[in-house]
Amino acid sequence: MEHSFRTLLSWWNEIIEIHKKSNGSQITITPEFGPFPYMPQEPFTQKPLSNQWEINLEMKHYLQQNLITNG
Repeated sequence: MEHSFRTLLSWWNEIIEIHKKSNGSQITITPEFGPFPYMPQEPFTQKPLSNQWEINLEMKHYLQQNLITNG
């Protein structure tokens, strides 16, 4: 999983670099940490296994810190 995640980050870095070279000033990334079927649920209660809002905030902060976004 770690390798797949690093690969996706490298793709996004390439996309951002190409976007910047074409004078793009803003780019949107939409992670898919949404409700079922994206987020796993408990089998009988259908309760999500984690908090969707918290996961999206954590990913937002991670992407802000780890993607090429300035310069």
